[in-house]
This record gives sequence, structure tokens and C-alpha cells, in this order.
Amino acid sequence: MLKRSFIAHLQVVCVTAIAASTATQSHANDVNISQIEQANRQAIEKTNRQALQENQRRINKQLQPKPTQSVDTPEVKEVEAEGNPVLKETHQCLPISGVYITDTSLLSPKDFEKLTPINDSCILPEDVNQLIREITGLYISKGFVTARIVLIQPGIYGELGLDVIEGEIEAIVGDSETINVDLLFPNGVGNPLNLKDLEQGIDQANRLPSNKVSMRLLPGEYRGGSVIQLSNPELPRWSGNASIDNHGQKSTGREVLRAMTVYSSPFGLSDYVMLSGSTTLGSNPDVYSRSVSTLYSIPYGYWTYSAFGFYSTYSSETQTNTVLNAHGWSSNIGIRADKTLSRDGNTINTLSGQFNYKQAKNFLETLQLNISSQDLAVFSIDYSHFRVLTSGVFSAGVGIDRGTSLLNAQTQSDAVSNVFTKLRGNISTYYYFNFLENTYLYRNKLVGQYSEHHLPGVEWFGISDNSAIRGLDKNSLSASDGWYFRNTLSRDFSVDSIKFTPRVGADYGQINAGIESGFDKAIGVSMGQRITYKQASFDLEVSKAWVLNSPEYKQESVLVLARLGIEF
Repeated sequence: MLKRSFIAHLQVVCVTAIAASTATQSHANDVNISQIEQANRQAIEKTNRQALQENQRRINKQLQPKPTQSVDTPEVKEVEAEGNPVLKETHQCLPISGVYITDTSLLSPKDFEKLTPINDSCILPEDVNQLIREITGLYISKGFVTARIVLIQPGIYGELGLDVIEGEIEAIVGDSETINVDLLFPNGVGNPLNLKDLEQGIDQANRLPSNKVSMRLLPGEYRGGSVIQLSNPELPRWSGNASIDNHGQKSTGREVLRAMTVYSSPFGLSDYVMLSGSTTLGSNPDVYSRSVSTLYSIPYGYWTYSAFGFYSTYSSETQTNTVLNAHGWSSNIGIRADKTLSRDGNTINTLSGQFNYKQAKNFLETLQLNISSQDLAVFSIDYSHFRVLTSGVFSAGVGIDRGTSLLNAQTQSDAVSNVFTKLRGNISTYYYFNFLENTYLYRNKLVGQYSEHHLPGVEWFGISDNSAIRGLDKNSLSASDGWYFRNTLSRDFSVDSIKFTPRVGADYGQINAGIESGFDKAIGVSMGQRITYKQASFDLEVSKAWVLNSPEYKQESVLVLARLGIEF
């Protein structure tokens, strides 16, 4: 809900504008200022905020980890098992006085403390076999799956030696225009073979839509060496999608045409560039919303570096006795770095740092609305956790945004500040389960935001956005603090080559409207159907929402949303 200071400021602005123009003054006497505020509520605050935040979600989705299936192939197992000796088990003591291990560079003293001690008075074959298994297990747990052990005959002191061949990568073959080995595996050739490093490189390669990279581990020419063989089917380097829907806002136009295209490895660096845009399709030239954005991303091992830009503009008309034009624009340029902190076969932990320079300007006729116009320089740090479950996927993330005064960042009103701190968090789950011989997918998403500061409008948290509570359309619910919980249950079935995905949903959320007003709460329910045929899809959703505790809000009607899309 817009804060009281915004309403008061807008009233002053409108009165000043009316008094400043004789032509406008003849009509303005019939205009109710509160009606102007209410009619332009979305156009003044929500349009720019939603455009910027939707672009950020698109960037996050594009850059989120896309794990490749663990490289647990028969080839790996064969290389792993090769050279590991097994002594024939007997109950007789071996004619040795002890066991020693040659120098190792990949295991620490703490790792060796985990090994089971051997009784020197009587060393059985099983004791040696167990020691070999434990050492091999330590290497595998760290990702060094090709480490092998060779027995060294007892010397003059009667000690049996275990020579650990830690293994290294001799070569990586399969380089192509979309697979840059030097950037995907920067510390590969000549170093120990680590399965986690290989999986990271494969994940980075498969971020490109044109890639479906797989790999095999082959024995090398030298002792302990391995060759990584990459293969990638021939796919077009251009890909994209286009759609038309009625998900737009009433104030700027319902029908929206959207398009996005990605070009893989334009510079042969396993990089990619994404271009996207959208425009409303209304016939009124004074009512529209348009946007364009671009993203460039390049990998380097466990790092991913990105740069992006975004621009949107809108125009709408008031629904009062006097027609006034509300219009504005927003932009964002930024850079970002993502680092995979750790990973194994089921989990990935990522740390991201980002800098954004945002601008948002809103006008009523020719008069700038200072309360909702700002230049912001924001640093963001995010930590995310991704885990593959037995029957689904779990992900969670926390983040902090810090507004600064860099690049002459400032707000046009004392009611809000460009220097602020904002905390964010999210948890989501995908879970498959069987019921009555059918497989269902349950998805949920919990998203929240908190700040002690009076945030600029573009930094507010909205529960009436398209990605939050379904069914909210007439009302705009946003504030500095808030959260929502979104739930969807669906199942897939096919008829011939047509895939059907019916679903139902239930959502709840609330925003902190202020100390006096407390929390504004809303719930929404929905049902929908998605139909997919080859690269084409059609989605239809019917939803209804209720604002629970604020009679000043309008009553929501049943909302019907449709989308027709195609991928290429």
C-alpha cells in the first residue's frame, strides 16, 4: 500500500501542476485529487518497480545453476577400479611388520586420522584390503575418482608399501566453437583429475542452449593418466522463444507480445548473449508498456561473469473527469559475478555479488513525481543452496541489498533515501509423489523481504505481482516488508504427442502497510491447464483473490489469463 507521505506529496504535486497551467486549470476544478492518485497508483509506482524486478528474476533464472547428471558412468568405474589390488583373504598373519603409504599431495594429515589403525602384531589380508578401500574412499569423497593404489613388495624392514597413483588429466579432447576447454576447465590438463571440476565444467558448457555436452573418461598413455573426451551434438547456435498473453496491467494494456533470443558462444569462449523485449498491443498510442533487455555471460571454471542492461517505458491515462497522462521510464545496468563454493553429486552452493545502477522516472503530464523518481546504486550479495532430493529438488537463498551514494545516486524526495539496507530470502521445493497410480508434482515457493528503512518505490516488495499471489489484479499491494507462500499441484499426461498439465494453486501473503495500518493480507486460488505440442504451448489459468483485512481495497473479480508461446 502506498504510504501516507506519498499520497500527501502527490496531492501537493497535482495542485501545483493545476495552478501552474491556465489551460489545465479550466478542467482541474472537476478533478478529485484522490481519484487521480488511485487511478494512477499502479502506473506511478508498480509499473517501473515490476519491470525492474521482472528483469532481475529473468537474470536470476538465466544464471541459476543447471546441474548435469553426475558423471557416474561405467567408464568412470572401470578407470576407478583399475590397479586397486585385493589380497586373498586368509586367517593367517601376513609375513610383514607393517604397512606404509607413499607421499600423497591430495590428502591431509586429518584425512589419514580417519583410517582404521592396523594391529602390527598380526596383519591379516583383510586389514590391508580395508586400508586400501578406506584410502580409495577418501580420494573419491574429494572427487579424485581415478586415484589407484599399487602394492610395493616388503623391503629389508618387512613393511608392505602402498604406492598411491593420484592420477592426472593428460588431455581434454572435443573442443569446438561452443566448447572452450581453456575457460571451462582452466586448471585441467596436467593436474589431478577431480570429478567435481569436470561436473562444474560440463554444467558451465550446458548453460548454452545449443549444448548438450557429455563426457567419457579414457585411460591415458602414461601411468595414472586419463583423457577427457567431450561430445556435443550439432545444434543451432541461435535459440529463443516468443509468446503473446494478456498478463499486462490494465493501466498500460493487457495484451503483451514478448520475445527472447540467445546466441551461443559469439566469441568462441563458451559465452552467450541474450536479447529480450516486450510490448503491449493496444490501439491507443498513449497507452503502452515496452521494454528491452540484454545479458552477456562468460564462464571461467567455478566463476561466471555477467553484464546486463535494461530499459522500459510506459504511458497511461487517468480514469477521471479530466484525462491526464501518467508516463515514465526505468533503466538498469549492472555487473555480476557468481562463484560455485562447493558441490558434489547432489548439492551446489553458490555465492553471487552484483552491482546495479537503477533509474526510475515518473511523470504526471509534464510534472515529475519526485516521490517515485530516483537514481539508485545498489550492491547485492546472495548465497544460494541447491539440493537434489530422492524425489525432487530443494533450493534456498538469502541476500542483502545495500543502497549507496555512488554515481551521484539520489532520490528526489526526502520521504525516501537512496542509502538503505534490505534483506531477502526464498525457499522453494519441487516434490514428485505417486497417488492412485499417478505421478504428481507439488511445487511451493516462500519469498520474503525485510527492511527497517523507508525504501524507494522500485525496491518495495509486491505480493500482487504476476509471480506472487495469483488472482490479484485491481489492487496493488506492496511495501518495504512482506512475504508470500505460493503452492501448486500438477500432473502430466499425454495423448499421442500432446502433453497436458492440469494444475491447481493456493497462495497467501502479506505486506507491512505501516505501524498504524498493520499488515495487509491476501489469499488467492487458481486452476489452470498447460498444453504442449512439440515447440508450441498454450496456457490458460482462472484465479480469484481476496484482500482480507482492508475494506479500502477493491473487490477482485475472477481473473482469466492466457498465454500462447513457441520455442525455436
